[in-house]
Amino acid sequence: MTACARGRLVAHCTHHAGWAHGAGMARCRACGTIRFSAYGALRPPGLPVAVLAGPLARRIP
Repeated sequence: MTACARGRLVAHCTHHAGWAHGAGMARCRACGTIRFSAYGALRPPGLPVAVLAGPLARRIP
């Protein structure tokens, strides 16, 4: 059985062959799918900038 991914015809894989782990990623031994596992949320340095409502939104109706 096949499907189209990013314009390429690919076979469906249930990843039963297992995963080879290393260097922050795991690769399916059968199809080569890569899962990245050594990452975290990215946060720029410094404090976040506050977002405030504009003057029209601050008016009390």
